[in-house]
Amino acid sequence: MPTIRDVANACGVSVTTVSGVLNNTPNAAGPETRARVLEMIERLNYSPNAVARGLSHRRMDMLGVVVDPVGWASLMADQHLGPIVDGVISQSSHLRQRTVLYTESWSDWENCLQTLSDGLCDGLLLVVPIVPDAFFDGLRRRRVPFVIIGDHRPEPELSICDVDNVGAGRQVTNYLLELGHKRIVMLRGNGEHQSTGLRALGYREALEAAGVTYDPALDIEGIYSFDSGYERTRTLLDVPWKSKPTAIFAADDRTAMGALEALKERGVQVPEEMSVVGINDSIEGATGVPPLTSLRQPGRDIGKEAVNILRAQVTGAEGPGRKVVLPGTLVVRGTTSPA
Repeated sequence: MPTIRDVANACGVSVTTVSGVLNNTPNAAGPETRARVLEMIERLNYSPNAVARGLSHRRMDMLGVVVDPVGWASLMADQHLGPIVDGVISQSSHLRQRTVLYTESWSDWENCLQTLSDGLCDGLLLVVPIVPDAFFDGLRRRRVPFVIIGDHRPEPELSICDVDNVGAGRQVTNYLLELGHKRIVMLRGNGEHQSTGLRALGYREALEAAGVTYDPALDIEGIYSFDSGYERTRTLLDVPWKSKPTAIFAADDRTAMGALEALKERGVQVPEEMSVVGINDSIEGATGVPPLTSLRQPGRDIGKEAVNILRAQVTGAEGPGRKVVLPGTLVVRGTTSPA
């Protein structure tokens, strides 16, 4: 494979001259020399090394998307992750940036640091990173720009792009309150996700604003999974309530689908006896029987805006710390009705 030095020797010029011609550097070579260099590049079929060219410019025009494949049935087909990646690729292409996908395990974050800091990418988009603060500290020490997608971190030095989780919690709870429900169950997601606490905060704020007493017995810990929704709803139905719950707010569609299965097994009519709402507007929920009422996340817009935030850091237009939260959209279907 020919090198830039081979081109320079064949033309009788310096490597610096060839590099200047390749990069369109002003006054790098006269017209005749430039034409000779370009002719020799074509004759030798020389292709400049992308990494070397990027190092010379201190920019690779490449952004990395980092996601842990564990826990996702399909990265691209997932109703939440797929649109985010679509948005990232669309906006990266618009800005003439290439995109590389890293499928790294967050549990192996210490070893990931070296891979993610190798200089191949100008910056990183971290999708729902379940990592300690030391991981972010490591990236900052290595001067790697990054944006967190899908998990709201409050630290002022961290850039994030996410759905408005507090707003989502309020929006779903207010909708159920407007239907006349007062005893609303909150089925939470994973405790290590910031979204879990934020959605629960919105739930509590909506209850308080409506003058409805918060009952901690109805605010149930869990994880974002079908099994969690199923098991916790079965337990819920076994409790001899003095005043029975009439609605379930599941913090994720997977949890909501599990809750619906438990209700079906116990003969509880949905929505006549129990209304159910999820978050994510999944295909499984939308095509279920009955179809699930759910809050749709603006995944594509989140992906696009995350690219804009990262690009601003890479170009030096702004420093880290910008936090962008986008509202979701409630899609009403067949699992909700007046209390």
